[in-house]
Amino acid sequence: MIEVRKNGERIKISFPYNPDYISKIKTIEGYRWHPEDKCWSVPRSEFETLLSIFDGKSIAIDP
Repeated sequence: MIEVRKNGERIKISFPYNPDYISKIKTIEGYRWHPEDKCWSVPRSEFETLLSIFDGKSIAIDP
């Protein structure tokens, strides 16, 4: 499952290690890896892109 949560001007994304998911995240402009939190983030403005690239996957969105 992909977990998505808003964090200020960014959206944090976490999921069990999956090379395919990592490749998808890296297609989003402004992506970042946060090793201390073991999660990715993208600008909040990329929310629709995020949903689009993971279409059909199980996503839990935390408001």
